[in-house]
Amino acid sequence: MLNKKSDKAKPSRLRTVNNILSVVVVGLSLYVMIFPLLPAVTYSLDKATNNKPLLVRANLPNTSSDTKEEVPQENTLVIPSMNLQKPVFGGTPLDTLSKGVWHRPGTGNPVTGGNMVLVGHRYGYNGDGVFYHLDKVKQGDKIAIYWQGIKYTYFVRQIKVVPATNIEIEAQTVEPKLTIYTCTPLWSFKDRLVVIAVKEGQQ
Repeated sequence: MLNKKSDKAKPSRLRTVNNILSVVVVGLSLYVMIFPLLPAVTYSLDKATNNKPLLVRANLPNTSSDTKEEVPQENTLVIPSMNLQKPVFGGTPLDTLSKGVWHRPGTGNPVTGGNMVLVGHRYGYNGDGVFYHLDKVKQGDKIAIYWQGIKYTYFVRQIKVVPATNIEIEAQTVEPKLTIYTCTPLWSFKDRLVVIAVKEGQQ
Protein backbone atom coordinates (compact mmCIF):
# COMPACT_ATOMS: atom_id res chain seq x y z
CA MET A 1 0.00 0.00 0.00
CA LEU A 2 2.80 2.44 0.85
CA ASN A 3 4.48 1.89 -2.49
CA LYS A 4 1.23 2.58 -4.36
CA LYS A 5 0.75 5.89 -2.53
CA SER A 6 4.34 6.85 -3.23
CA ASP A 7 3.96 6.02 -6.91
CA LYS A 8 0.86 8.22 -7.12
CA ALA A 9 2.62 11.13 -5.39
CA LYS A 10 5.48 11.19 -7.90
CA PRO A 11 3.38 12.20 -10.95
CA SER A 12 1.64 14.82 -8.81
CA ARG A 13 4.97 16.38 -7.81
CA LEU A 14 6.22 16.26 -11.38
CA ARG A 15 3.03 17.96 -12.57
CA THR A 16 3.49 20.72 -10.00
CA VAL A 17 7.12 21.29 -11.01
CA ASN A 18 6.11 21.28 -14.67
CA ASN A 19 3.38 23.87 -14.02
CA ILE A 20 5.79 26.12 -12.15
CA LEU A 21 8.35 25.89 -14.96
CA SER A 22 5.64 26.67 -17.52
CA VAL A 23 4.64 29.81 -15.62
CA VAL A 24 8.29 30.90 -15.39
CA VAL A 25 8.86 30.35 -19.13
CA VAL A 26 5.69 32.25 -20.06
CA GLY A 27 6.64 35.07 -17.69
CA LEU A 28 10.14 35.37 -19.15
CA SER A 29 8.74 35.31 -22.69
CA LEU A 30 6.33 38.12 -21.90
CA TYR A 31 9.13 40.09 -20.28
CA VAL A 32 11.36 39.71 -23.36
CA MET A 33 8.51 40.74 -25.68
CA ILE A 34 6.94 43.59 -23.69
CA PHE A 35 9.85 45.20 -21.84
CA PRO A 36 11.50 46.62 -25.01
CA LEU A 37 8.28 48.52 -25.72
CA LEU A 38 7.98 50.11 -22.26
CA PRO A 39 10.10 53.20 -23.07
CA ALA A 40 7.79 53.99 -25.99
CA VAL A 41 4.71 53.53 -23.80
CA THR A 42 6.21 55.66 -21.01
CA TYR A 43 7.13 58.40 -23.48
CA SER A 44 3.57 58.48 -24.88
CA LEU A 45 2.06 58.61 -21.39
CA ASP A 46 4.40 61.41 -20.31
CA LYS A 47 3.51 63.37 -23.44
CA ALA A 48 -0.23 62.85 -22.92
CA THR A 49 -0.06 63.89 -19.25
CA ASN A 50 2.50 66.67 -19.87
CA ASN A 51 4.80 64.98 -17.38
CA LYS A 52 8.19 66.64 -17.86
CA PRO A 53 11.25 66.94 -15.62
CA LEU A 54 11.82 70.44 -14.23
CA LEU A 55 14.85 71.26 -16.39
CA VAL A 56 13.07 70.02 -19.50
CA ARG A 57 10.23 72.46 -18.76
CA ALA A 58 12.72 75.28 -18.23
CA ASN A 59 14.32 74.63 -21.64
CA LEU A 60 11.23 74.27 -23.80
CA PRO A 61 11.26 76.56 -26.89
CA ASN A 62 8.61 79.02 -25.73
CA THR A 63 9.61 79.19 -22.08
CA SER A 64 10.21 82.69 -20.75
CA SER A 65 13.80 83.58 -19.96
CA ASP A 66 12.51 84.77 -16.58
CA THR A 67 11.57 81.21 -15.64
CA LYS A 68 13.47 80.18 -12.55
CA GLU A 69 15.49 77.02 -12.86
CA GLU A 70 17.57 75.40 -10.18
CA VAL A 71 21.00 74.58 -11.56
CA PRO A 72 21.88 71.00 -10.58
CA GLN A 73 25.06 70.26 -8.67
CA GLU A 74 25.89 67.30 -10.91
CA ASN A 75 26.70 67.64 -14.59
CA THR A 76 23.40 67.16 -16.43
CA LEU A 77 22.21 66.75 -20.03
CA VAL A 78 18.78 68.11 -20.98
CA ILE A 79 17.15 67.44 -24.36
CA PRO A 80 13.57 68.79 -24.29
CA SER A 81 12.51 67.22 -27.60
CA MET A 82 13.02 63.74 -26.16
CA ASN A 83 11.91 64.65 -22.62
CA LEU A 84 15.38 63.83 -21.30
CA GLN A 85 17.05 65.08 -18.14
CA LYS A 86 19.92 62.84 -17.07
CA PRO A 87 23.21 63.20 -15.18
CA VAL A 88 26.44 62.95 -17.16
CA PHE A 89 29.04 60.49 -15.86
CA GLY A 90 32.76 60.08 -16.48
CA GLY A 91 34.82 56.95 -16.04
CA THR A 92 35.34 53.67 -17.87
CA PRO A 93 32.61 52.51 -20.29
CA LEU A 94 31.80 49.20 -18.61
CA ASP A 95 31.01 51.00 -15.36
CA THR A 96 29.49 54.14 -16.83
CA LEU A 97 27.33 53.08 -19.77
CA SER A 98 25.16 51.10 -17.38
CA LYS A 99 24.48 54.33 -15.45
CA GLY A 100 23.31 56.41 -18.41
CA VAL A 101 25.04 59.25 -20.27
CA TRP A 102 28.79 58.76 -20.56
CA HIS A 103 31.21 61.61 -21.28
CA ARG A 104 33.99 60.10 -23.35
CA PRO A 105 37.36 60.65 -21.62
CA GLY A 106 39.73 62.87 -23.55
CA THR A 107 36.98 64.72 -25.41
CA GLY A 108 36.01 68.36 -24.92
CA ASN A 109 33.58 69.99 -22.54
CA PRO A 110 31.76 73.34 -22.37
CA VAL A 111 34.59 74.96 -20.39
CA THR A 112 37.66 73.84 -22.33
CA GLY A 113 35.93 73.74 -25.72
CA GLY A 114 36.55 71.18 -28.45
CA ASN A 115 34.28 68.29 -29.38
CA MET A 116 32.40 67.06 -26.31
CA VAL A 117 31.31 63.48 -26.95
CA LEU A 118 28.41 61.93 -25.03
CA VAL A 119 27.47 58.27 -25.49
CA GLY A 120 24.61 56.14 -24.19
CA HIS A 121 22.82 52.89 -24.86
CA ARG A 122 19.74 52.94 -27.07
CA TYR A 123 18.21 50.06 -25.18
CA GLY A 124 19.06 47.64 -22.40
CA TYR A 125 17.12 45.10 -20.37
CA ASN A 126 18.54 46.61 -17.19
CA GLY A 127 16.89 49.95 -18.01
CA ASP A 128 20.00 51.78 -19.21
CA GLY A 129 18.59 52.82 -22.60
CA VAL A 130 19.07 56.53 -21.97
CA PHE A 131 19.05 57.43 -25.70
CA TYR A 132 16.07 55.25 -26.70
CA HIS A 133 14.32 58.33 -28.13
CA LEU A 134 17.34 60.05 -29.69
CA ASP A 135 15.67 59.61 -33.10
CA LYS A 136 13.05 62.17 -32.02
CA VAL A 137 15.66 64.97 -32.00
CA LYS A 138 15.44 67.30 -35.02
CA GLN A 139 17.73 69.87 -36.57
CA GLY A 140 17.43 73.19 -34.72
CA ASP A 141 16.39 71.58 -31.42
CA LYS A 142 17.77 73.02 -28.22
CA ILE A 143 20.07 71.03 -25.93
CA ALA A 144 21.23 72.26 -22.53
CA ILE A 145 24.23 71.07 -20.58
CA TYR A 146 24.66 72.02 -16.93
CA TRP A 147 28.38 71.71 -16.38
CA GLN A 148 30.15 72.53 -13.13
CA GLY A 149 27.20 74.63 -12.00
CA ILE A 150 26.83 76.66 -15.21
CA LYS A 151 24.28 76.25 -17.99
CA TYR A 152 25.45 76.00 -21.61
CA THR A 153 23.03 76.03 -24.52
CA TYR A 154 23.51 74.21 -27.83
CA PHE A 155 21.44 73.88 -30.98
CA VAL A 156 21.34 70.81 -33.20
CA ARG A 157 23.12 71.45 -36.48
CA GLN A 158 23.31 67.96 -38.00
CA ILE A 159 21.85 64.47 -37.59
CA LYS A 160 23.34 61.50 -39.39
CA VAL A 161 23.80 57.73 -39.33
CA VAL A 162 27.32 56.33 -39.67
CA PRO A 163 28.84 52.83 -39.49
CA ALA A 164 29.84 51.60 -36.04
CA THR A 165 33.47 51.69 -37.20
CA ASN A 166 33.36 55.44 -37.90
CA ILE A 167 35.57 56.95 -35.21
CA GLU A 168 35.83 60.32 -36.96
CA ILE A 169 32.74 61.50 -35.06
CA GLU A 170 34.91 61.68 -31.94
CA ALA A 171 37.67 63.72 -33.59
CA GLN A 172 38.56 66.87 -31.70
CA THR A 173 37.76 70.29 -33.17
CA VAL A 174 38.89 73.86 -32.65
CA GLU A 175 35.35 75.18 -32.28
CA PRO A 176 33.28 73.99 -29.31
CA LYS A 177 30.63 71.47 -30.29
CA LEU A 178 28.61 68.61 -28.87
CA THR A 179 28.43 65.12 -30.36
CA ILE A 180 25.87 62.67 -28.99
CA TYR A 181 25.58 59.16 -30.36
CA THR A 182 23.97 55.79 -29.76
CA CYS A 183 23.30 52.54 -31.59
CA THR A 184 20.85 52.34 -34.47
CA PRO A 185 18.53 50.92 -35.69
CA LEU A 186 16.68 50.24 -32.46
CA TRP A 187 17.74 46.92 -30.88
CA SER A 188 20.75 46.69 -33.17
CA PHE A 189 24.48 47.50 -32.92
CA LYS A 190 24.91 47.89 -36.69
CA ASP A 191 25.27 51.67 -37.01
CA ARG A 192 25.47 54.83 -34.93
CA LEU A 193 22.85 57.59 -34.78
CA VAL A 194 24.79 60.83 -34.35
CA VAL A 195 23.48 64.23 -33.22
CA ILE A 196 25.86 67.16 -33.62
CA ALA A 197 25.11 70.47 -31.92
CA VAL A 198 26.92 73.80 -31.66
CA LYS A 199 27.03 76.33 -28.86
CA GLU A 200 24.51 79.14 -28.81
CA GLY A 201 25.82 82.07 -30.83
CA GLN A 202 27.91 79.96 -33.23
CA GLN A 203 27.21 79.89 -36.93
